[in-house]
Amino acid sequence: MKRKAVDIRDALYSIDENILKPEVLRQLLAYAPNSDEVERYDAYTGSVSSLSKPDQFGYQISRVPGFQQRLQALLFKVNFAEKVEEVKESLKCMKKASQELRQSKKLAKVLELVLAMGNHLNKGNQRVGQAAAFRIKFLTELDITKTSDNRSTFLHVLANAVHDNFPDVLKMRDELPSVPDAAKVSQQTISEDLAELRKVLQDISEAVTKAGSQRQMMGCEDRFQEVMGHFISSASDEIQSLFSLQNSTLEEYNEMVKYFGEDPKDSNANNIFASFAQFITKFEKAHHQNVLFKRH
Repeated sequence: MKRKAVDIRDALYSIDENILKPEVLRQLLAYAPNSDEVERYDAYTGSVSSLSKPDQFGYQISRVPGFQQRLQALLFKVNFAEKVEEVKESLKCMKKASQELRQSKKLAKVLELVLAMGNHLNKGNQRVGQAAAFRIKFLTELDITKTSDNRSTFLHVLANAVHDNFPDVLKMRDELPSVPDAAKVSQQTISEDLAELRKVLQDISEAVTKAGSQRQMMGCEDRFQEVMGHFISSASDEIQSLFSLQNSTLEEYNEMVKYFGEDPKDSNANNIFASFAQFITKFEKAHHQNVLFKRH
């Protein structure tokens, strides 16, 4: 670290973000003195300049009350906007994908054909009977369901039927652009991230309150409470907005799941979106193989 130890110490009081950049904060946290080292610095009565460079940094940083929490709070602050945007984009992607799946006329036509063809194949089979619906997961198994002559699969027959009767439906991916990305989103990770954001902000709020009382006792020029106080106010609003977006996203998702006859309580967002994304890819591959077969 090129800056003098005393400059870093002063920057932690003045909250100079020109000095306290993310990479600097990460370095300071990595090499911050532990409790034993702080005790040793507290007992030190010699000249600071006589200490080694690492010890000069450790000594000066340990002079700042609650330096560990302060460094963590400042790093959280500089990374906050990026983390919020990441969570927000994931939620928006899930919400948009749920809407696309419910609204896609091309997908609806394909699912209608799957049901009709499945019932046709099972005609006369009293054990199976005529189905009124099927599980979404079944879509990912169409490529392993063989025809009676064992020369093709249900998926290839489906792709051929779509090509011959509803060629515009072959481009159903165009109506579902968000689904592949939604398949990569973890609903559990989003919930954990939101809970973590709220918890850390609460911890920072407590650290700011403590810093305010320490400032009054020390009588020093410390801007930590002022700067972080403003941040906490705006960050709280943003986190609340994310929770609201999560609620509306889950409502949209649950409606989509029920629309396809699934139970939201028994469904996993990753699996639902992944099933559709996988089906679209397999369907397009089967269609391509059908075209190549006809050419030869």
